Amino acid sequence: MARWFATSTQILRDPKMVKLGDKHGGAAISVVIALFAEAMLQEKGGTVEYAYRNLAHDAFTDSATAEAVVADAAESGFLELIGGDEASVEVHFPAWSRHQANYRKAKSRASDPSGEANVTACHEHVTVGHKKSPTGQDRRREENTGVKTTSGKPSEFDSWLEHYQQITGRATVTGSKSARQAFKARRKEGRSLDDLKAATVGCHSDEFCRTGGHDVPETILRASKVERYIALSVEPPKSGSAGVDRANEFADRAKSLRAKEAT
Repeated sequence: MARWFATSTQILRDPKMVKLGDKHGGAAISVVIALFAEAMLQEKGGTVEYAYRNLAHDAFTDSATAEAVVADAAESGFLELIGGDEASVEVHFPAWSRHQANYRKAKSRASDPSGEANVTACHEHVTVGHKKSPTGQDRRREENTGVKTTSGKPSEFDSWLEHYQQITGRATVTGSKSARQAFKARRKEGRSLDDLKAATVGCHSDEFCRTGGHDVPETILRASKVERYIALSVEPPKSGSAGVDRANEFADRAKSLRAKEAT
């Protein structure tokens, strides 16, 4: 028999959840709750695979909205995007273990007649730099994100991200772990840095992607999408089609950026 997952109204006050709610309304919480519930059923430590069609049905919304909520949640760091394609997605709740552990501690305190829970683990001594130490966790996070190269110069991802911010005007986007992983995967597949910058231009110049909120790093760098977005940057919408003026504006902006980089 499946267990109930641990959550509370605190999730509604999470700044990242508030931001999702401001953008997507009630669909944000219904999609997140559906993902939470399915993650508990799949019992993979907060990792869940979901077909967008099923997610939309369970969250009482449409597939495009469900996909947009997942993309924005991944961009904010509320979710980690592991993989997926146009029909389905696999994500992980980074705070899953912590939330479930807090629930178990609260349950233990409630059932303990003395009103005291076993807090031995909370007082366990760890050495700075150890895998259980916050400092050690921070160091591993810095090592895995690729923010800086060993020379101290910006990484290729930083260069791509700066270009993304200039093209989209979203200076607050810092790049989630899943976006960095997708960038690394596309580079290993042979895509050049310029190819991936072109994908940004192609995606953001497409009116459907732009207005639907799909022009986020995780979607632009997705294996099933990047080829199309690169093609859009080379051959923008034909004259007279919707969004052509805006597409040309982004293309001109990209050319200007490339010219600056060359000087």
